[in-house]
Parts: sequence; C-alpha cells; structure tokens
Amino acid sequence: MGSMTTMLPEWVRLVWALVLVVVALLHIWHARSLLGQPRWWHAAHTAMAVGMVAMYAADPMGQIGLDRVLLAIFGALAVVLAVVTIAVGRREGVVNPLWVITGLDTAAMAYMSAVMLWPGTIVHAGTWIVIGYLCVDALAWIFGVWERIPVLERPPVGLRGHDSLDIRISLAVMAAGMTYMLLAMV
Repeated sequence: MGSMTTMLPEWVRLVWALVLVVVALLHIWHARSLLGQPRWWHAAHTAMAVGMVAMYAADPMGQIGLDRVLLAIFGALAVVLAVVTIAVGRREGVVNPLWVITGLDTAAMAYMSAVMLWPGTIVHAGTWIVIGYLCVDALAWIFGVWERIPVLERPPVGLRGHDSLDIRISLAVMAAGMTYMLLAMV
C-alpha cells in the first residue's frame, strides 16, 4: 500500500474516473441498442466501469465501506458469470471465451476490492498474476485477438467478438485501469 498515495494522486484519480465514465456511457449505449447476450455482456462491462469510477473517485485510504460493497457485488457477479458461461456453453455446445474473459475481469474487480480491504493478507504473487493477465487482456483487445477466436465463428454462438474499435479500446482502457490500480497497491 506504500505506493498507493504516490501513484494515485488526486489529479490521476480524476483523469481515470473521467475516462472510465466515458467507457461506462459507451457500454450503456451499446447495451441499450443490442438484444440477447450482447446486451448482458455490455451490462456486465458497464457495472465494471462504474465500479472502477467509484474506486478511482474515492479516497484510496478511506473507502473501506465501498470496498466491502464492491467485493460483494463483483464476487457475486463473477459467480453469476461462471454460471452463465456454463449454461450458455451447454446450450450452444461450446464454451464462449468472451464470457470466460468477462468472468475473469469481474473476478479481478473483486480481487482489487479484497486487496484494499486486507492488504497485509493478500500474497503479492497473486497480484502480479492478475496484473499479468490484465496486461495480456488489454493487448488482446487492442489487437483484436478475442474476435478472431475460431469458436466465435460458429453460427449458434450468441455472443461474438466485437470488431468495433470503440469497444475494443474501451475494454483495453478498463483492463489498463485495473492494472494501474493494482500496481499502485503493490
């Protein structure tokens, strides 16, 4: 937690919060204009973006109540996404990697809240693993890797990769925002 105050000065937190508000608005817009799995997928990303806005907007040393709420919300959402991933996989005959990735991202949100609540009990190696995953995730969104997964080309798959640049950038920004916050906690 020593680097938390130096890596997260007020102006940096404000910039991240504003950028993530734009990300949340983008996903709200997409969720409203789509149906089925894509709508729910964007809703999950809206929740993550709003959670990140709250994390960056709050004082990092005085957000214990917020961290408890976010841990409960994102822990529950990660479980729901695991169930959705399994249920959709059974129905479609294939596990959709986009749901898996969304579940992992949501679990990373819960993990960040846990680190804030119990900084002394969380193993730093776990944090570095999550940071590594989020870096790969951000790069994969930037370079459009997730939309080129062969499984997503099957006709019965209800959630396919997004080829729109705005969504790819927004998801890379969210992964980068999570990475930056975790780095501040190490």
